[in-house]
Amino acid sequence: MALTALAGIASLSGLITTASGTLITFLASRIAKRIAVITVIIGAFYALLSVVLNAVATYAIDLISGLPPEVASLAIALPSNTGACISAIISVEVACMTYKLGLKLLDYQSRVV
Repeated sequence: MALTALAGIASLSGLITTASGTLITFLASRIAKRIAVITVIIGAFYALLSVVLNAVATYAIDLISGLPPEVASLAIALPSNTGACISAIISVEVACMTYKLGLKLLDYQSRVV
């Protein structure tokens, strides 16, 4: 009888080891996928902001160069980081819209599920 109990403990130990290993592997892969998705989103957001900054700088230069000389001389009064400031304002607006959209999607998901 004692031998049967010891065999049962050994097989139970093997079952617990296998189950915990499978659970840890599953959780690690899930966390790794989330980190990968977040990294891709951050990279895409950075690329988008870089494009916006370059576009704003290009439009500002085109706008100032297309103005009459009397008005274009007023551009001297603008600070050197005007393009970056405008780009930051646009970026914050995009981030706010993204946050609001995420909240709406979560609200929708909570109602559906």
